[in-house]
Amino acid sequence: MKKKYIIKTYIVLFITTLFITTFLFGQDKPADRDLRIFSDNTRFENANQFYKLGKFTKALGLLNEYLEIYPNGLHRKEAFKIIASIYFNEYNYFKAIKFYNSLYEEHNNTEEGIEAFFMTGICYQKMGFADSAKKIFNTIIEEHPGSGYAYQSKIKLDLISILEDS
Repeated sequence: MKKKYIIKTYIVLFITTLFITTFLFGQDKPADRDLRIFSDNTRFENANQFYKLGKFTKALGLLNEYLEIYPNGLHRKEAFKIIASIYFNEYNYFKAIKFYNSLYEEHNNTEEGIEAFFMTGICYQKMGFADSAKKIFNTIIEEHPGSGYAYQSKIKLDLISILEDS
């Protein structure tokens, strides 16, 4: 009986100690946070350097990896924007739309997010999907009337209208 009591006491002490050490020491230490920021910056900068050197395949691989590893990364906006621009410049509009939309979904109230949504409309227009492009441009005008992209969307809608009338 005494032996069972001692074993139970040790188990309770062990679990309590484990809980306390996890709670007290499992918190983010400044050094860990600094290391994560350094890692985030380094991984993004490596990919960005390949992009600047024109090594787009390598940049795409590293940027996609960055987005996967850092769901709250400091450079997600830039990563989405670079990936989408690579695909856009390669005339791969379907993939560009995917990344422009991802950027807009994460940052729809920022200038970069609105720009990405506008670029989605451009992609649709370039592929000949005027109705989809018009829908996006109208959404920008309605939801972001104060942005510069609302003005550009009005111009795009006028151009689409002219092209449809001719």
